[in-house]
Amino acid sequence: MTVGRGTAQGGPSGDSFYMDWTTAWEEAGMFAVFSHGNSGPRCGTAGSPGEFESVIAVTAVDSEDSLASFSSRGPGTNATGFSVNKPDLSAPGVDIRSATSTFNSQNDANYAVNSGTSMAAPHVSGVAALALSINPSLTVTQLRELVKTAVDQNDVPPDNGRGGIGQDECGGIRYDVFPNYHYGTGRINAVKAVEAALALRKA
Repeated sequence: MTVGRGTAQGGPSGDSFYMDWTTAWEEAGMFAVFSHGNSGPRCGTAGSPGEFESVIAVTAVDSEDSLASFSSRGPGTNATGFSVNKPDLSAPGVDIRSATSTFNSQNDANYAVNSGTSMAAPHVSGVAALALSINPSLTVTQLRELVKTAVDQNDVPPDNGRGGIGQDECGGIRYDVFPNYHYGTGRINAVKAVEAALALRKA
């Protein structure tokens, strides 16, 4: 199996442009992780391809586990091939120190601090790869369920942005009732993922 990470929100809500590709990836045994998008803090700002049923959509939290104001929020599109239950989970995505470069750069040692759901998604990809290193027999379906359940559910209020235009409740579900449209199932926990992968290997 291959673990892949997508880009930030690639299109508007309900956009099926990438669906054939992500379906083919899943059939080929590829585990797709996408950023949920940076169109928050209002509810209903989820975008595609993160809304697809066949991918994992990741939203961003800060060091206090509070949802970043820029993070898109669900619910997602309720249509064939899409999932209303988005995002799937959250990961650190605020003030993340990461490798960086520019086109034709000769300096491969550049680092910068950035924020965004594109900073959060690689955390989930990394945890998925770690779980696969423990248990290479995991299927795409098993791995998708594993990362969604290997989480911490902290009832930290979201950052609702300037003027509080975001809401503590989206789609009739509060941020502290899991799963929800703010944090998904919760914030990824690498230790729990490894333990779950090991348990499945022994089963």
